Amino acid sequence: MEAEKRRGAWPWAAVLVLAPIVVLMTFGMQAGRCVDYADGAGLESSCESGPAIGWPGAVLVAVLCTALCVLAVAMLVRRRRTPDWSLTVEDGPPVLTEEQRELLAKLERKVTDTGPDPTDGDAVVVATLRLVLVALRESGLSTQRIADHSSLRLESIARILR
Repeated sequence: MEAEKRRGAWPWAAVLVLAPIVVLMTFGMQAGRCVDYADGAGLESSCESGPAIGWPGAVLVAVLCTALCVLAVAMLVRRRRTPDWSLTVEDGPPVLTEEQRELLAKLERKVTDTGPDPTDGDAVVVATLRLVLVALRESGLSTQRIADHSSLRLESIARILR
């Protein structure tokens, strides 16, 4: 997993390095022109200079590079964020309490009620969600206690139990 994070992060880090270089090159590469009139022509000689791709093009490149940098920072921050949950798999078969066996039997009956071979996973989730929420509420555990004894965040538990 850590190797995947590193592998997926380098393109965004490269954007953070290359985008400002592109902006600097855009504004740094100047082009100019001068108009020189002969004495006595009654016109004034002038010179002007600016970005080689013109001011509108340079501003567009700067805006796009800034947006890319913001996106790159967001993607890098998102990659470093810890997940809201995690699963722990115990070694060996789990030893279930009587209440847990009853709950699993109820869940199996609910899933069986959705049909012999439920193809719609959402229907199964909807059918069993109520049963799980009721069982969790009846367990007597507060949201704080669930958070203390799991890797779920308190806000997530409160949202689930609403």
